[in-house]
Amino acid sequence: MAQQTNSNSSKEITELYNLAESHYSINDEYINGFIYPVPKIRILGDPYFNSKDWIEGSLFINGRTYSGIFMKYDLIIDELIIKVKTELNIERLIAINKSQVDSFQIGTSLFVNSGNLVENENNNTYYEKIYQGKLSVYRQFQKTFIEMYNSSSPEGKFSTQKSNTYIFENQKFTNINSAKSFYACFDKTEQDKIRKYLKTKNITYKKMTDLQMIDLMNFCNTNISH
Repeated sequence: MAQQTNSNSSKEITELYNLAESHYSINDEYINGFIYPVPKIRILGDPYFNSKDWIEGSLFINGRTYSGIFMKYDLIIDELIIKVKTELNIERLIAINKSQVDSFQIGTSLFVNSGNLVENENNNTYYEKIYQGKLSVYRQFQKTFIEMYNSSSPEGKFSTQKSNTYIFENQKFTNINSAKSFYACFDKTEQDKIRKYLKTKNITYKKMTDLQMIDLMNFCNTNISH
């Protein structure tokens, strides 16, 4: 799942581009993915994770690392989009087939293919890895298309970005969006330990940062038998 990120030569990046071009011919025939259908510009907002701008990141496919790739994560169609140029210097936007992708890093966020987490996963998606241990934490993001048509959104609009956070253990995701749902993952004695830890650190669960969540999970994995 790409715990190691190694810098790659321009030759390897060129290999990725050539691989994409070998699958996407001039008449847009494809084998492993599809040409990305860009959303209508008159739709208010955007469907992307965090930013509508192209963000440099790394792509991990079949155990290989490709760095310096410009990408967007479209949350509406749940697909990773990369920008490539063919040998003819033609720019293409390619939605990568999830079955190929082990994980990808966009900015500082590392997303893991759910097929690498859950055995026999049929409907693959991507989860941002927040913490990995016996008890791991992942986050999933969503946007929706809203059929609201007016002068400011003549073609409709995209919702604001929302997320769900999960504890992952024994092939199972458990929602922990609230303190109540987080505590419910532990027995009463363990809950008291966690409450004491948060109080000592002066942490409010609802306002917890990712770094504070990592510290909390380190505490749980070290001090709580689960």
